[in-house]
Amino acid sequence: MTYAVHQALRTLVSTLISSMVRYQTPLVNALILRGFQVQNNEFSGDFPAGLLSLSKIKLIRAENNRFSGAIPDSMSMATQLEQVQIDNNSFTGKIPHGLGLVKSLYRFSASLNGLYGELPPNFCDSPVMSIINLSHNSLSGQIPEMKKCRKLVSLSLAGNSLSGEIPPSLADLPVLTYLDLSDNNLTGSIPHGLQNLKLALFNVSFNQLSGEVPPDLVSGLPASFLEGNPGLCGPGLPNSCSV
Repeated sequence: MTYAVHQALRTLVSTLISSMVRYQTPLVNALILRGFQVQNNEFSGDFPAGLLSLSKIKLIRAENNRFSGAIPDSMSMATQLEQVQIDNNSFTGKIPHGLGLVKSLYRFSASLNGLYGELPPNFCDSPVMSIINLSHNSLSGQIPEMKKCRKLVSLSLAGNSLSGEIPPSLADLPVLTYLDLSDNNLTGSIPHGLQNLKLALFNVSFNQLSGEVPPDLVSGLPASFLEGNPGLCGPGLPNSCSV
C-alpha cells in the first residue's frame, strides 16, 4: 500500500469516526457492525462510545492510537462482543460494571491508559474470559475474588495502585498461566495454592508482600519476579524464613 493510499484511508476512517461522535445515537444505531478495527494509527478525540453498545458487534480493535473518553456501562448491551483491545490510548474513567455482564467476552485489553478507581466485583464474570490486561493504568482498591472466569489464561494488572491481598481464588482458576501483579501496593502473603498452577509467568515484584514464598513457585522462577518485597523469605531470596 502506497503512502498516499494509506493517508487517504486514514482520512476516510477519521471522518467516519468524527461522524459517529457528532451524530452518535442515530448513526451508530443504524450500523450493523460486527467488527471495528482501526489499530496502529494516530486517531485522536473521543472514541465513539456507542460502538461498545452495539448488539451485533463482536470485535473492537483500536489499540495504539490517541483516543480519549470513558468506557460506557452500556457495553452490557453488546451481547455478542468477544474481543476488545484499546491499549495505549488516553481512555479515562472507571471500569464499568457492564463489563462483567458481557458473557461472550473472552479478551479485554486496555493497558496503558488513564483508567482509575476500583475494579468492579464482576469484572471477570464472563465464563469464556481468557485474557485480561489492565496494566499501567491508575486503578486502586483491592483485587476482587475471581471465581467465575475459569477459562482465564492471562491476567495482567501490573503498574497500578492496587492494594490488599492477592485473592486466594486465583488458585482455583485451572488454566491460569500468566499472572503479572507487579508494581502495585499489594500486602500479605502469596497464596500457597498458586504453586499448584502451571504458571509460565508469575511476577509480583515491587509490592509490599511478606512471608514465605511457596516452595514450588521459587523453583525455576527468576528472582527478579519477586524483588522489591523485602518481607518475602525463602530459598534463593535474601531473607531466609525463620523456623
